[in-house]
Amino acid sequence: MTYNLQVQQQHEEAMKEINQAMAARIKANKDIKRLTEERDAALQEYSLIMSERDSVHRELEKLTDDLGSSKKQIKNLETQNKELQDKVAGKD
Repeated sequence: MTYNLQVQQQHEEAMKEINQAMAARIKANKDIKRLTEERDAALQEYSLIMSERDSVHRELEKLTDDLGSSKKQIKNLETQNKELQDKVAGKD
């Protein structure tokens, strides 16, 4: 009977360890799922931010080009204005 009792205790200990291991595995799987979802959400947010950043850079580049064109146009108009003023002043 002592041998049977000892085997039964070992069996109970083994079952307890198996249950603890299974609980740890279930917790680890839940953690992996949660962390994967968090990672995916972070990657999606990163992609969105980088897309918005690219849009801002393109818009900034366009505005810079427009500013350069506007400055050239202003310079040309100032030159034309000066030429016209010189013509008017020369006719007087």
